[in-house]
Amino acid sequence: FFPFFLSLQGILLSGLVVALISWAIPMRGPLFVSAFNPLSLVIVAFFGSIFLDEALHLG
Repeated sequence: FFPFFLSLQGILLSGLVVALISWAIPMRGPLFVSAFNPLSLVIVAFFGSIFLDEALHLG
């Protein structure tokens, strides 16, 4: 049950990200959206270290 829940969560959140990007492009333009896209990797690493107790590594 738990792996199914994680898969469903990943699918739903990926859809939410696509919806937010589709909403933000007409508002600010594609350059604004693409400028903040790498920031999502930093946010995922930060929340992974806090909530999932993962170790952060540089490099």
